[in-house]
Amino acid sequence: VSQSRYVVSQSRYRRVDDGLVTIELYTWNRQTKTKLILNFLHELGHHRGYILNGREIKDRIFRLNEVPDNELTMEQRKIMYKDEIKDYPNIIDIHHELGVRIPLWKVMVDIDHEKWMYYRWYKTGEFPSIKEEAKKGKKLVKKYKPVKENK
Repeated sequence: VSQSRYVVSQSRYRRVDDGLVTIELYTWNRQTKTKLILNFLHELGHHRGYILNGREIKDRIFRLNEVPDNELTMEQRKIMYKDEIKDYPNIIDIHHELGVRIPLWKVMVDIDHEKWMYYRWYKTGEFPSIKEEAKKGKKLVKKYKPVKENK
């Protein structure tokens, strides 16, 4: 068993490296702790999928990750989109298994937001604007956030 190490670098990402796989977490100014944890759950979901597949990454996915977005065909984006969303059930499992105190509805909002964002990228070759993302986020919060009952 190799010991994992957590390295905070001066660049835009945080890195976890177990000697076999590196997980990169992209951060930005004013990012909330909740969003950082949700991003980490997202990446752990991919890592769990990787482990469950016997630590095999499809060569085509690995190669496509090295190609700039604007050079990918729609067919290539579809392959990456499907690869991206297949590990989302792992996020929910990890959330439960670790007892993460972020409410499940926030995890579901994040998952659906990512699905929508990647689907849009797959279809158009462009990610949604910040304004479109905010609008979609509000709709998803409305969909998932529990309504308190008045007693």
